[in-house]
Amino acid sequence: MLTCGIVGGGCDFEKYLYTAIATGELTRKESIKWLIYVDDWFVVIPEYPIMMKRLRARFPKANIVEISSKSLTDKNRAGFRHGANLDYLTSFFETDYCMILDQDIAFLYRGWDTLLLSELNEHTIAIGTEAPDELLWKNTPFIHALMYDRQIFQDLKINFLKDHKSNDKYERIHWENAAIWGKKEGTIYKENGYKIPLIINQNNHFDTKVLKPLIEADLTEWYYSKEGVLILSHKKASRKKKDGKDETSGRV
Repeated sequence: MLTCGIVGGGCDFEKYLYTAIATGELTRKESIKWLIYVDDWFVVIPEYPIMMKRLRARFPKANIVEISSKSLTDKNRAGFRHGANLDYLTSFFETDYCMILDQDIAFLYRGWDTLLLSELNEHTIAIGTEAPDELLWKNTPFIHALMYDRQIFQDLKINFLKDHKSNDKYERIHWENAAIWGKKEGTIYKENGYKIPLIINQNNHFDTKVLKPLIEADLTEWYYSKEGVLILSHKKASRKKKDGKDETSGRV
């Protein structure tokens, strides 16, 4: 059994969610639970109830659960809110293996769920997309699409917040921390999920695997397995309208 959680929002959310459900093997086996959370204090999804009704009609055997919106933070920057929303959403996870997805992930491999699950074991506790951004860590999954061992993450006290407490949200790479961040030089921004590499890569008992990105000019990221199999895509800036304005509307 797998639990898959998504913080919804942005354009074409219904199409992305439809694709994820349709291409998974576990949906047909009724072995996947979909948890959907929409931050009503920050984003608006037009006709959201109607959208969910359509999805349930199309996938009558799919176990789709909507988590009620809750005001979790007074911060209006999307990144800070996203981390708080992810932590809240994942608090409802109960299965051994779980997954978090950005709302703009499109799965392109039928059976993506069983394929990724087959990579996890007592040592490999997470698999997911590697962040393409140069300011983020390498060789350890980012939170765009992340499947992980729930109990071990909980025991290690890994959360999905960004660093909003320290004065310096950036960390310079040097020989002592290069293995943690997967880079030999440069700077790391402590983005949402930075505790994944920070904690796991200092623990000799566990490791992770990543899907490597190929970036196109239209800001689409294509992610491949180590065997070169195309698994999924991620549409950057999907919250933006064609006119460049933010599609979502914030509430104070």
